Amino acid sequence: GTGSMSAKSFEKQGVFQNFVGFFDENSSAGVNDKIRDFFQEPMMTPAMVLQNMFKFQPSASRNVSSQEHVKLQIEALSAIHTGSTMLDLVMHDPGAYADLWPMIAISHAIYPAYLCRGKLQGRLEFP
Repeated sequence: GTGSMSAKSFEKQGVFQNFVGFFDENSSAGVNDKIRDFFQEPMMTPAMVLQNMFKFQPSASRNVSSQEHVKLQIEALSAIHTGSTMLDLVMHDPGAYADLWPMIAISHAIYPAYLCRGKLQGRLEFP
């Protein structure tokens, strides 16, 4: 990445303030709230998820083994790829595929962050 900052500073950066919440194990935000947050910055949010998803570790209460955690990260990468494929389709013919936008938000950022949710280890990085 080109830069890093503490999570506290990062959360004060306008459109990115909700990014860390995608990874929050205790978030009360629903899917519709997260879709709305995604669309505050729909091109940057997936890049931020991809750049930082490996920096989150599940809490002990989730009882996720190291092997299971790696499997979840692989599943998250697969979801990001699916979201990217859908985005390419929509960008090719936006009118015909506009109904896919919520699914793009879910598979491109919300679901991968959910799979990798936990406590931030280190500093967030901008892509």
